[in-house]
This record gives sequence, structure tokens and C-alpha cells, in this order.
Amino acid sequence: MITKNTSDIHMSEQTILNKSKDDKFDVLAVELMGYDPLGKDDDGNIVGTLNRVTLGALGDYGTNDTIDSGGYTYIGKESAEGSWYIQRIDKSGGGNVIRYATQVNNASTEIYTDAWSNKVSLSYGTYSQAF
Repeated sequence: MITKNTSDIHMSEQTILNKSKDDKFDVLAVELMGYDPLGKDDDGNIVGTLNRVTLGALGDYGTNDTIDSGGYTYIGKESAEGSWYIQRIDKSGGGNVIRYATQVNNASTEIYTDAWSNKVSLSYGTYSQAF
């Protein structure tokens, strides 16, 4: 059995349920949240953030640019909040190898336009290395 010191409880279950009611549709409502590993604090530092999940045709990131250059396909993506990543697809060798450049593995590149301009010289890594 899990117990909690009642002095640590800030709102009753009933209060929480009352605040969770959607008046327009007259139903209980919960909010979906998603973790963004590239989310920034107020000072612009990457700290990872918990954000509301919104419905949109583009998802969290939209594609800004694509180009085939030097044996690679580059796909530049950016979120509405300014987080960015670039996918680099290497099609040589009979398969596709996808690597990512983000602000995690390119700390000095803060904005998308700089990242896209310097896409060839960015550091790329696997998904776990870049996110």
C-alpha cells in the first residue's frame, strides 16, 4: 500500500477532477505531454523540456530544406520553438545510412539557418548520439 503524508497534498482528488473538466464538451479532460530532448530553458540552454502535444499535420518538426549534394541527401527540419535537426542520408554502399546533426552534437550552432548553411561541416551521429 502506498501512503502519502496528508500535509504534502495540495489539492484533493475532487478539486483535481473539477479542474480537469472541459466545459465545452462536458467531459473530463487530460493533457498529453511529450518530452523534447532538445527543449531549451529561458536562457537558451538545452535542458530537455516537457511540452504539450499538439495536433498538427507536420508533427513536432517541419521540413524547411532538402538538397542532394556530394553523395548525401540533407533534410533540414525545425520546430515552431526553434529546435532544429538535419538528417544526412548516405546512399553509397548499396544501403542508406542516416545520421543526425542537432544542437546536442553541434553546441555552437544555435539557429537553424546557421546549421543549414554549414550542413556539410556539422558533426553527425546516430539518433542516440544526436538526441
